[in-house]
Amino acid sequence: MYKIQEYVIQTMKDKDLSKSQLASRLGYKNISGGTRRVHEFLTEFKLNDFLIKNLHRGLDVPFETIQQKLLETKLQQDKEIEEQNVVERKNFSPFIYCQAERRIPSPIFAAALMRSTEIRILPLPRNFNTLDAQEQSDIIQDSITEILSRYNRTIPAFGLITAFTLCRKFDEKESQREVYNLEGEIIPSPSPELQMIRYGRCTFSAGSNDISRFIE
Repeated sequence: MYKIQEYVIQTMKDKDLSKSQLASRLGYKNISGGTRRVHEFLTEFKLNDFLIKNLHRGLDVPFETIQQKLLETKLQQDKEIEEQNVVERKNFSPFIYCQAERRIPSPIFAAALMRSTEIRILPLPRNFNTLDAQEQSDIIQDSITEILSRYNRTIPAFGLITAFTLCRKFDEKESQREVYNLEGEIIPSPSPELQMIRYGRCTFSAGSNDISRFIE
């Protein structure tokens, strides 16, 4: 549990506040919906802009106190990310990522979506970066040919495959990534869009649970 959650729970206990009472003090007009938001924040750490920005009013505590707890929470998140990065950096293998015509998946069943994410990643040998240029080129060509043939050039939910992006290192910059066309030829000066990878640790983001946007 994060510091901000612990602080809110303890303060509610000290002030004898229920979740519905806190929701009312936060300013929610729909108490049922507000209570659900409070519960999700305390149990699942689902962040809601309105809730976070009004916590000091709802709990009747200084704004600076909430900011301090948010900062402590951010430090916790940073530590979690680094610990996860250490493990994934150690286990990282180069891979090719399939770019597709749609960035946002079309509405489909969850099973098909899970299958699509597996298809988009083409693992390469762990020693790929130590091979000579011709060996690397042959592996890339063979991998592209195989994936196009196996899945008929289409990724479920995302449509036709448009290009392939090579991720050599865990911490590499997007601008350093090579992009290949469907014939396995390198694309000179590829667009940043084609160098972006939307799956895997190469584009890790804390996403909607990133507390930093609330710290002033």
